Amino acid sequence: MENRILLFFTCCFTLLLSSCLGSDDEVEYDIAKNCQINSFVLAHDSIPTLSTTKFTIDQLNNKIYNQDSLPYGTIVEKVVPTVTYISSVSIGAVQVIQEATGDTIYWNGTDSLDYSKPVKFIITAYDGVTKKEYDTRLNVHQLIPDSMVWSQSSVSLPGTAVAERKVIAFTSEGSESYYMYTKETNGYHLYTASTSDLSTWSSQELNGLPEEGISWNQLIEYETSLYVLSTDHKLYVSTDGENWSLVDNSPSIIALLGVVHEETTAKRPSALAAIASVDGVTRFANMDKTGVWFEGDDVPAQFPISDFASLSYNLMYRERLLLIGGKNTEGTVLADTWSTMDGISWVSTTSDISFTAREGASVALYDSTFFMIGGFDSEGAGLKDIYRSKDNGLTWMLSDSLVVMPEEYKARGSASLIVDDKTNYMYLFGGKDSKGNNDLGDLWQGRINRLGFKK
Repeated sequence: MENRILLFFTCCFTLLLSSCLGSDDEVEYDIAKNCQINSFVLAHDSIPTLSTTKFTIDQLNNKIYNQDSLPYGTIVEKVVPTVTYISSVSIGAVQVIQEATGDTIYWNGTDSLDYSKPVKFIITAYDGVTKKEYDTRLNVHQLIPDSMVWSQSSVSLPGTAVAERKVIAFTSEGSESYYMYTKETNGYHLYTASTSDLSTWSSQELNGLPEEGISWNQLIEYETSLYVLSTDHKLYVSTDGENWSLVDNSPSIIALLGVVHEETTAKRPSALAAIASVDGVTRFANMDKTGVWFEGDDVPAQFPISDFASLSYNLMYRERLLLIGGKNTEGTVLADTWSTMDGISWVSTTSDISFTAREGASVALYDSTFFMIGGFDSEGAGLKDIYRSKDNGLTWMLSDSLVVMPEEYKARGSASLIVDDKTNYMYLFGGKDSKGNNDLGDLWQGRINRLGFKK
């Protein structure tokens, strides 16, 4: 009987001891877990939006940060954190190391901290041994959002002694590439490159064009085909950019003006706008996508007929075409803009606030704004100024601060300007520093900083 009683108490003691040991392990686990930061908020009296800034708490890598950076120039030297833990009763002490000041202090939970550089939190449990560390940072944009940064690419554009160069983004067989047409000492050439790799250009054979007389600055894409004009007023077409043929039914074309895109809502067809000579009279004309030509108004004397910039755009759900600058029949360099919705009826849209007279400017729609870069002045010298229009070409303002070409950029005209919608970069291909000179053969890229910020 005594042996049974002794065995009973021995078993109870063993179970109790096991229970106590398991409890200690659980307590140790809870202590480590309770040191974790559960929520993290920063506040500053002068930054109202800071308190609503969302912070990511990465428990696996012990990092706390805001994915959406604060605006450029935000002052974050005296920021007050509000921190909660899994269990605040388990916290013995909190140390912070401020990288900006080099100080290590015991934080009382209310003192402001310098977040111009990362801050490390070291959380010690009440046992004085268990610790948890977090690297915390407050991300602030380091670039002026509306500033535009330009840089010259290390890529040298192909071609030798290039008298003319025109680059266009063209889709052939379902793939978009850059097509570069050049006039060199040994004739016309075509080079192509992937839109994702501008360092590699492949030479392609050109067929069907005359040996001379092609005006590459009159190259236009219309309804998945390319059109180019010759100096003897003939029009050529290509569906692949390599093989060309004469457009037999076209009138005598003096200039290709651009494209008015199709309006699906208004059921207005697209049009290739041009200036044609009809029975000795210079008139506006257009061709629809079936190849049928239509005549329009007589061309006024002040209208540009060469070296203008052309831009297709949409305004109030209506497709339009805008011409900028250029030279009229008397050889006068213009500071005018003209607009059309059909290619055969044009109106002047010039206002009192405009740009200086120029030809050969580079124009693109970028950041919901019309950009005009450079060109040649009335003396044929290159320009490097940038004008912008936020009202669809009605008024133009000179950009003189955040959006300017860098000092090392050589003034020029006749450069090909293309916007990459995937990267939000503008690309400027070549151009001439003066009329009559050869192409510079360089490549520049620029982007407004905020268009490169990660969303």
